[in-house]
Amino acid sequence: MAIDYTALLGLSRAIQVAKADYDFARDGGAIGVVSLNSETVPLGSIVLGGSIHVTDAMVFATTGVLAVWLGTTQVGGPPAGPDETRSWWWYDLPAVVMDAARAITAFISNDICTAGKFTVWLYYLPT
Repeated sequence: MAIDYTALLGLSRAIQVAKADYDFARDGGAIGVVSLNSETVPLGSIVLGGSIHVTDAMVFATTGVLAVWLGTTQVGGPPAGPDETRSWWWYDLPAVVMDAARAITAFISNDICTAGKFTVWLYYLPT
């Protein structure tokens, strides 16, 4: 049974979802910003939180770290390597108001990623 969260939370608009996918085979694992296969979060939207589901373990050469970003704001804490298999949901994210339409990106630091696959979902209220 589907739950109408809009009515449950007393919202005048429905919560929307932006999805992004990372796949090492397609996106590579170099240190730096990785453009994901991502939907865009619209200008003026309020990002409420999100989740990341790791489907293939994130593998780093040594102690690599991966974080999820929306523009210049980090919105997802890292699945710290090596061989990270956790999926997580974050709810303590301060609400982010979008100053421009932005796609979800990832940032790899400390060391290269050598394998992995995950999906990000960001939950937001459109204006």
